[in-house]
Amino acid sequence: MVAANKGYLLLDERGQGQVSQQAGRTLALRGGERKLARNYYAFWLQGNSDYYIEAFAQILKEQFAPDSSK
Repeated sequence: MVAANKGYLLLDERGQGQVSQQAGRTLALRGGERKLARNYYAFWLQGNSDYYIEAFAQILKEQFAPDSSK
């Protein structure tokens, strides 16, 4: 539907760069004057933590932490 210019594709700022700008135009979704945000969570079983899980959790935290330069 998006390619035919008859629908919408909702993306956050991360996903916006993955779609060709020639495929359509982009509009920012806002809640009043505030940009809408998406929360991400990671879960694993209590007591099932090891070096690799902790390292992966740290990578996720760094990748999805709010960018203070914006």
